Amino acid sequence: MIASDGTPTVGREGAPTENPGWTLPRLHIDVNGDWYDDDVEVTHPGILANLRSNLRRDPQGYFIQTRVRIPVTVDDVAWVVTRIERRGEGLHAILNDGTETVIDPATLRFGADNVPYCAVKAGAFEARLSRAATYQLLALGEYDERTGRGTLRLGGREYELPVREGIDASGAGGGHREHEPPVRDGIDGSGTGGGCRGGAAVAPPDVK
Repeated sequence: MIASDGTPTVGREGAPTENPGWTLPRLHIDVNGDWYDDDVEVTHPGILANLRSNLRRDPQGYFIQTRVRIPVTVDDVAWVVTRIERRGEGLHAILNDGTETVIDPATLRFGADNVPYCAVKAGAFEARLSRAATYQLLALGEYDERTGRGTLRLGGREYELPVREGIDASGAGGGHREHEPPVRDGIDGSGTGGGCRGGAAVAPPDVK
């Protein structure tokens, strides 16, 4: 666990630090981009902002660097695009941390079941488009009536989109996970309470 003042406390089995008996927090990001400390969802906006701002990734995986390296298990990707729109000749998006960013359409890719992903955070991470953002992206395309193939035209360049009917026809799934939450303004999730659901208190790590 991470104590309310940001200092390590006695916790689960793991690698010790300079404080005897302390063990690493077990941090986890689920498929919807929600953070968990062990099995308790982190919902406090300030704590979430601290965790997200200190998230790093290298060939060994995701982690937060404090006085020690704290691994972060990620089910899919760490970020979710909750809204995307065209502004002039560019793509503008809102992420699940409430930040706004410009998306380079050249980084768009379509994974399993045509789920779209793109580079975010200056190319340091990849984000998955939420179901709502996927429909918004597809609505920007021009579609061939015969083949159903779509083309996104921006800045004098063309970017291929998948067959729109192939995504829309999937109904509730749409290529996305069944339990994806609805899009809200700002941060996705129920980040209005203090601490975590279930009453556990989690605070930002002591970043050095």
